[in-house]
Amino acid sequence: MYSVINMDGLAPADRFSFWWEAVARSVVPVHASSEDVLGFWAEMTAVDLGRVQIFRVRCLSFEARRTPRLIRRADPGLLQLSLTLLWLTGHPRGTGGEPARTTALPRHDLTAAHGGCAFGGGAASESGELSGVPAGPPA
Repeated sequence: MYSVINMDGLAPADRFSFWWEAVARSVVPVHASSEDVLGFWAEMTAVDLGRVQIFRVRCLSFEARRTPRLIRRADPGLLQLSLTLLWLTGHPRGTGGEPARTTALPRHDLTAAHGGCAFGGGAASESGELSGVPAGPPA
């Protein structure tokens, strides 16, 4: 099955919350924030291959936290493999008292993440547009 989630037809004030509700249903729930909530835009193209889902995500910069409580709401065994096309990710404000750190993921970098781990971080790019291809089992 092929689907597209985008901001077409939504009022600017509704876009940010709509996007993160769609992410929670499609991938995993997170608490998200952005410096420009009213200017936020995003698009996700998804292909469901049964036991594996592939998403192409394009969006503006954001910060997200996945807490133990949110992990219990969704599949804690989720494994996610991401191909970075253009973005910067990491922990810009630190988590759990840890010092802030940022990890630059170069174009075409492959990253694996376990959905059962809490995290706090964000994604940004110099151009403001992010693009990546996360893949994993259905949430």
